[in-house]
Amino acid sequence: MIGVRGGMNSKRVLMLILIGLAISTVIFGIGINRLDHSEKSNSTDIESIEKQLDHLRNIQMDADGVFMEDEKARELINGKEYLKTLEIIHNESYVEDFYWVGFQYKRSEDCKGYKMVGGKIYKFGIDLSNKTVLSVEEAGNQNPEMREIRDEEFLDGAYTCVHSLALTRSFAGMWHPLQEWVYPFKVEGIGDVRLESELSTNAQGWGCFKHQVTIEEIYNKEKFYFNEFENNPESKKAWCNVDKLPRIESESRLDRESITYEVSYPREKSVWGIINSGNWPSDANFSYYWDVWVKPNQTIMFDVTVKLDAIENTRNTYENNHDWRVIFTSPPSPDKMSLEEMKKYGIECDPPYGTYAHNPIIIVKKEGMGGGT
Repeated sequence: MIGVRGGMNSKRVLMLILIGLAISTVIFGIGINRLDHSEKSNSTDIESIEKQLDHLRNIQMDADGVFMEDEKARELINGKEYLKTLEIIHNESYVEDFYWVGFQYKRSEDCKGYKMVGGKIYKFGIDLSNKTVLSVEEAGNQNPEMREIRDEEFLDGAYTCVHSLALTRSFAGMWHPLQEWVYPFKVEGIGDVRLESELSTNAQGWGCFKHQVTIEEIYNKEKFYFNEFENNPESKKAWCNVDKLPRIESESRLDRESITYEVSYPREKSVWGIINSGNWPSDANFSYYWDVWVKPNQTIMFDVTVKLDAIENTRNTYENNHDWRVIFTSPPSPDKMSLEEMKKYGIECDPPYGTYAHNPIIIVKKEGMGGGT
């Protein structure tokens, strides 16, 4: 698979300051359905995962073939440098591919290697059933330093309408002196609950109740691990529109690499002195950063699940779910690479931190994907 390499910008500098680490990375991701994680079926799971990986790689190759045969795509990339930066496989027949087009290699005087500068990122909607590119547009929410996927859900309750928006972002990172690649991620959730106007007098005790994030290892032939930023308050944030602060809790498991991050939202003040008569907040959101540390030359997989729990009449609860599976393959060590090898793997020099950057990424939503087995 091909990917992207990005230059340094102010947003990235802020990101690295927040997480206390300069990071540069390569990520190759695809998505498949959630599998059983029980120890009894572990070997079966691995076989199933690898078969599904092959199936999805075939989908990716089909999408690449449609892209290269499309007249609009060929006209856009003609005579220019281009790299795939993100791929979202929605189902067996529809794929969104993001390409960085028109960048230039700039030789760095500060260290061995190149910087990649300029260009734009475009989104191509690909119909695999009819072998056509349905749409081409500039992607305003993507850049060479950051990949973003988003998912939006609406749910109607008895008295309320629940809206949930979740975003997963991955950023360029770093080759670490400990001979590992370090990958930064961020997940955000936005929730709002609105009363149906004609029913508003019948609803008491409603709003955003809880956000929960689960990040869990799925496929790990070699050791990789997640890293939280326990001592950095910027890595865990939550907000809601009542006068109390949300309660934030997180827990890590070492027996199976996983993180659970939970935000519980408080109720408003009681009305007329009645205990627990207030509503939960109508608007709430959170953000959470973490790292993934990976050895060179290995493929790993982990799931990111975001849940918003809404409540009405203090008893009816509604859950909105957002799920992604992230799979990526880390590149070899860049220390002894030639310049041509760095181009091949998409590794660029990162002078401000004296290391190497590498960040092609493909992230795919799990929903709607078949196993291919």
